Amino acid sequence: MNKNLYLNNSEKDWLLRIRSILNKTKKNQIILPPNDEIWYTNTNNHVFSSDAWGGNTESIFGANMISCTYTNNKGIIKFDGPVTKIGVEAFWNYEDLLTSINIPNSIATIGEGAFYNCGLTSIVIPNSVTSIVDNPFEGCNYLSSIVVLSDNSKYDSRNNCNAIIETETNKLIVGCKNTVIPNSITSIGPGAFGEVRELTQITIPNTVTSIGEGAFYSCGLTSVTLPNIPSIEAWAFYGCPLTSVTIPNSVTSIGESAFQDCYSLVSVTVEATTPPTLGTNVFSIGETFNIYVPSASVEAYSIAKNWSTYSSYIQPIQ
Repeated sequence: MNKNLYLNNSEKDWLLRIRSILNKTKKNQIILPPNDEIWYTNTNNHVFSSDAWGGNTESIFGANMISCTYTNNKGIIKFDGPVTKIGVEAFWNYEDLLTSINIPNSIATIGEGAFYNCGLTSIVIPNSVTSIVDNPFEGCNYLSSIVVLSDNSKYDSRNNCNAIIETETNKLIVGCKNTVIPNSITSIGPGAFGEVRELTQITIPNTVTSIGEGAFYSCGLTSVTLPNIPSIEAWAFYGCPLTSVTIPNSVTSIGESAFQDCYSLVSVTVEATTPPTLGTNVFSIGETFNIYVPSASVEAYSIAKNWSTYSSYIQPIQ
């Protein structure tokens, strides 16, 4: 008997909508591996052995690896118990050997450099993760999708921002080339976008009051508008192909090497009348380079500590 025959049109429409929602939910459902497995893909059907981790996989993953297989474009690393961590430099520099990874909901910690320079295009952070050390995804140039599962108590990826945010502090700690920084963010953590060379532009909202050390280290930024932050930390934009930058008058200190190796940088405008404290090796001088400061402050900048190194390049703002 077809029960739909006894439904009126509005009831049938309602039923169709419910079915559509359920189908979409099923299609978009994120499936995590069992707690004693890690799933992955790569470009050459590579099978890992425990030798990749010096034979001591328990110190890296919290459990002993017992097997690894790769069939039907899917690798499975099997352990003798729940995987509780991805240790320091676990998959360091595996650009070709790791193009995707699916980690179980038993992992509590992801260590420093765990996925440095891997070929990952997406990552899902399970609810179990409560510790992410520095930026374990530094140098993952192809990473375009970051999702933190909604029941995670420590981190989130609010507003589909493609980033990892420390919920309590509103600090963005991991970004990627597709990150959109939400207006609720108050700080960008150290190395958050480190070596993401495909990140060429990003909007930093005015709610951000702190940009951490090396936050955009060697990424692909060609331009950036800085909010009213009190300082620019060391190495913050090291090696970026910026062509110009305006440093707002709120900035009172600029850290060591903040713009070092930015050889495309031809114009730096500093709005503060009092020279900010300047670290060493802040700027690298290319073929064309000028620092523009308030006209009444040219002399003050020219004799200030470390600014004097660039005295011949200091000019008044027109």
